[in-house]
Amino acid sequence: MLLFTLVTFLSAACNSDPLEDINIRSTKEPISQQAPTAKKYMSFALGEISFFEAGLSEVQWGWINKYDKKDDTMSWSLLIRDEHYVDGDGLNVGEVLFYYLNGKFVAEFHARKGFAMMETNLYASHEKPGSWDPATFSMHHKLTRSTVDRFSVYVMQFPIYVIAHATIVRTQ
Repeated sequence: MLLFTLVTFLSAACNSDPLEDINIRSTKEPISQQAPTAKKYMSFALGEISFFEAGLSEVQWGWINKYDKKDDTMSWSLLIRDEHYVDGDGLNVGEVLFYYLNGKFVAEFHARKGFAMMETNLYASHEKPGSWDPATFSMHHKLTRSTVDRFSVYVMQFPIYVIAHATIVRTQ
């Protein structure tokens, strides 16, 4: 009889706590990050002269830089216009440094955290560019999700006209 009472009591206690009433609390806040993708974005270094102002394109956004002095270092934001673009210059995904070292013009690309470069292209010449299209530039590097890249170019006459382009992907 005592055994019967004990079993009845335990079964009643177990049945009074249905699973629907149990509130499971999360120990961490959900993290909302954009996942890495294979989607590629065209980026250009911000500059002094837009493609429109230079007469290179009426629809393609981007800029030309003019490097004037051997002892100067310039830093320009590397920008994309992604699917969330509304207005302005674009989303900053890195920077490009321009400087002159040992008789060479150097362009150094750096991607910000969360982005990587799949390709870089550089136009650097004393002659004004005839096209904004990276396929027509003289310098090209194919990369695999790189965050840093560098070009060194012999250019002896100033000013040096520069268009810096990179194909960008998200890494996080």
